[in-house]
Amino acid sequence: MVETAPSSMGPSTDWMATYIRTPQGILRICEMVFSLIAFLCSVVVDYGWWPHLGGGWVNFVAITAFVLAAIFFALHLLNFNPRVTIFYYVEFIVYCVFCACFLIAGIVAAARADQNKYSTGHQSVGAASFFCFLCMILWAVDAVLQFLEIRNGPVTTTSSSSEPPTAAGAADPYPGPSY
Repeated sequence: MVETAPSSMGPSTDWMATYIRTPQGILRICEMVFSLIAFLCSVVVDYGWWPHLGGGWVNFVAITAFVLAAIFFALHLLNFNPRVTIFYYVEFIVYCVFCACFLIAGIVAAARADQNKYSTGHQSVGAASFFCFLCMILWAVDAVLQFLEIRNGPVTTTSSSSEPPTAAGAADPYPGPSY
C-alpha cells in the first residue's frame, strides 16, 4: 500500500479552536453580533418611509457585513493560511470599505431617526444608528490590526515542530522592502 505525504502546497486547513480566544477572534464575534443587531434594529421599523429613505442601505450594509465577518471567522477558525499574502490585503481592503460603509449607514440612520417622531418605530432607527457607529469602530480596529499584521508579517499560530527556529530559518524581525 502506497501512502502519500500531505502536500505542502496550498493552504493548511487545520481546526484552530484557540482563535476564538484571541483578540481578533473576539473582535470578529463582536462584529458579527453587532452587525446582526444593527440589521434587526433597522428591519423592525413598521412604516413605509424608512426603506425608501435610507433603510435599505442600512439593511444591506449590516447584513453584508455580518455575512463577510462570518466567512472571515470561518476561514480563520479553520486556520486557512494561504501561501499567497494577497488574502491579507483583500481582507484589509474589505475592513476599510465596511468601516466607511458603516459610517455612511450610521449617518443615514441618525439623520432619519427623528423623521417621523409621532409614529412608532423611530427609536429602532436611532438604535440602528448607534449599532452602525459601534460596528464602524469595530471594523476600524480590525483594519488597524490587519494592517499591523501585514506590516509585521503574518502571525503563524501553529507549528509543526517543537524546536525553536535556527538562525538560517528565523524570520526577519524587521520585514519590509529591501533596498
